[in-house]
Amino acid sequence: YYTGVHGLTDVHGSPETKKAHPEFYALIGGQRDTEHKGKGTPCFSSEGLFQETVNYCRFMFDEVDRQAVDIWPVDGLKPCQCELCKDKTSKELVWGFVNRVATETYKTHPDRVVSCGAYTSYKEAPDSIEKFSPNVMVSIYNYGRITFLDEDRWNYYTGNIDKWAKKLAPGRIRRGENNLSNGSPRRRDQISYPIIFPRAMARDLVYMKGKSLGEGAESPQIPGRWKSPGVDHLA
Repeated sequence: YYTGVHGLTDVHGSPETKKAHPEFYALIGGQRDTEHKGKGTPCFSSEGLFQETVNYCRFMFDEVDRQAVDIWPVDGLKPCQCELCKDKTSKELVWGFVNRVATETYKTHPDRVVSCGAYTSYKEAPDSIEKFSPNVMVSIYNYGRITFLDEDRWNYYTGNIDKWAKKLAPGRIRRGENNLSNGSPRRRDQISYPIIFPRAMARDLVYMKGKSLGEGAESPQIPGRWKSPGVDHLA
């Protein structure tokens, strides 16, 4: 069902696209950024990128029979500085683009889903969109589930989830957590075994009942190796 993550790079990441369509890419320091993470940084105001993404989604629905297509941007997203983007926040740009693509594909594929992750600078729901197209699914990751018995952290988390839920169709939230730690730069050195915070996990799962269509989690790897698969997969 779910195809993520960072699926938008499949639209603009090829050498052929970089050469033929530099206008698809963010303008940063006066140059089109075609090489970030090997894929480039998208310009969300590019009409060509918008149409290519719509075509990609429809292709994946029709030819690959995907129920959901992910258009989550490249990791480490940098803001575009072009005239159309420069005065907008990342969450306005990312979610405005996602909603436009979803609205267009809904015309031909109302039973399919367009997904994106709520992440880093576009983690929170944008005020610029009152209600998303009914085929938008949001993957909400990395709020530090291990901290959910702290009331301040819990209230921050639930406030954001509640805001998303009001803007999305029922069941269009996919919840996930990266069990490396609390999202700090040191997280790969601080393993958060799921077995040590069962009450925080339970609190989250109970709260998300009726809001989320499912749960996904990443397990610790150091560096690139499974640390303790039997314990980690309890998440």
